[in-house]
Amino acid sequence: MKQETRLLLKRVSDQLCESDLQNLKYLCKEIPVVQLEKLTTGFALFECMLQKRIIAPDNLKRLEELLEKTRRQDLVRLIKMSGTDVNLETESAAKNMSPVTVPDMKFKSFLHQLNDELTRDNVESILFLLDLPGEFDCVSALTLIQD
Repeated sequence: MKQETRLLLKRVSDQLCESDLQNLKYLCKEIPVVQLEKLTTGFALFECMLQKRIIAPDNLKRLEELLEKTRRQDLVRLIKMSGTDVNLETESAAKNMSPVTVPDMKFKSFLHQLNDELTRDNVESILFLLDLPGEFDCVSALTLIQD
């Protein structure tokens, strides 16, 4: 899946409040209720919608429809307007990147510090953005970072 789409879905997810999420789950009749009950975040819902092909990286129309029904026009606009903007941001960031050389010890120290500071929500967000298969299973953040 396109990284730009995952970033967009993450942005949308971050702007959903609990009642928005509940409304989206209620309106999403394509997913069984038992499965919906297990979904606790917007990006978990979007991941499920992607897996069931309710939405696709190049077709977020159904998500737009659901957001319209929940009166989140701001998020509908974000989806509609972000296609080119996200690509431009990603391309310009890639062009401006320069190679970084960091001694191994400093890098390992950084990884350990990062592991200590990451929360479960941070790791779940990282997993979602990386489009890794499977669900998050209490693996330490350091293991995730090292892989």
